[in-house]
Amino acid sequence: MMHPSLGYSGFYKTSVSKCCFVSSIAISLYILFFGQRYRRLFAYNIDEIFVNCAIWRLGVSKLAFLSTTDLILGSGLIYHFRIFERRYGSRKYAMSLIWVVLLSTLLELLSCLALRSIGRDPHDLPSGPFYFIYPYFISFWKEVPNVSITKVGGLPISTNWIFYLIGLRLALSSVEAALVCGCGLLAGLIYQCKFLQIINLIPRSFAKTFSCFLGPLLSSKAPVFVSKTIGATLELQRQEFLDR
Repeated sequence: MMHPSLGYSGFYKTSVSKCCFVSSIAISLYILFFGQRYRRLFAYNIDEIFVNCAIWRLGVSKLAFLSTTDLILGSGLIYHFRIFERRYGSRKYAMSLIWVVLLSTLLELLSCLALRSIGRDPHDLPSGPFYFIYPYFISFWKEVPNVSITKVGGLPISTNWIFYLIGLRLALSSVEAALVCGCGLLAGLIYQCKFLQIINLIPRSFAKTFSCFLGPLLSSKAPVFVSKTIGATLELQRQEFLDR
């Protein structure tokens, strides 16, 4: 079934999200339960990056979660935010991912440099694909309607707040996690600038080639209820129209 703030279940029309979701969980589970000896290779070690020029860590550290809590909560948010691929289309969504990972990584490095200059040296930042999460809270706030489902003490509560609280729990797990969260949110805000969104980072020819070769492997069947009549209220109609 579909809730107005959740969209259709499964990975219908979200092949990029499906690929990244499955691969990040698979790598994370392997490291957490079977590959502890490889754990240090995926650590987001700032000293290694600045002192030993281990630039490769900027990419590798974003492939997998190294904490069970981060894996459970983070994978849930990544799965939920697949709705933006369904809204934007896979190509535009992939371009947004490239932008936010570049922006958030740059902001993280600049923040660490600033902290080092005042004697506060963060040695390790949380590892994991947080660029799938924090930047998209901006889009989530702007684009996903807050549909009230219950009231607590007279205050309306919606399912949206569940995801905000999960994100807050991730961000408050440590000072370093809060730094990554702040950089991700700022990256999401910067990406809202229209001039970034119109820059073509992925040529259509490349997108078509990727779709031809990997599309059949990553595509998911449409839910059986996709053709049902949309909701009666304007909010529900808008939400379901965007999710199609």
